[in-house]
Amino acid sequence: MGYSEAIEANGVKIKEFKEFGSYQGDWFALLEDGRIVFGSYGSCSGCDAFQSEFDYECEIIVKQVDGFYYKGNYSWNEDEKITEQEVNELNLRVSDKLKAFGKSYLDDAQTLDEIISRYKRKIDNEENWGDDEDIYKWLLTLKTP
Repeated sequence: MGYSEAIEANGVKIKEFKEFGSYQGDWFALLEDGRIVFGSYGSCSGCDAFQSEFDYECEIIVKQVDGFYYKGNYSWNEDEKITEQEVNELNLRVSDKLKAFGKSYLDDAQTLDEIISRYKRKIDNEENWGDDEDIYKWLLTLKTP
């Protein structure tokens, strides 16, 4: 689960998703309607918004064994037993939170021309960071069908 799933939780289809960087960087999602959604990512919950918001919930594993549900990462013991209702509530809570998180990015979506123009200005003014030229070149490829 990540940024693309959060965006798509809002019923929006992603045509292409691309990351630039390594442990930290920028991600871009080209939506079916031609708009671009973008953000930054990092290697820990201190520098990555998604990890900060969902770190523990992404690790929740619910397993059904002999008609019982268990919550936890490694073992299925009595302390981790939960009801089907609790499973459904947990799934709904995470689903709602994921949708709201994705919507925050969709609210800031830009047209392809707007974001290309922004990266062009950054490069022309020599205010660019390491991957900005690669991002700009990739964005230009999206203009051709």
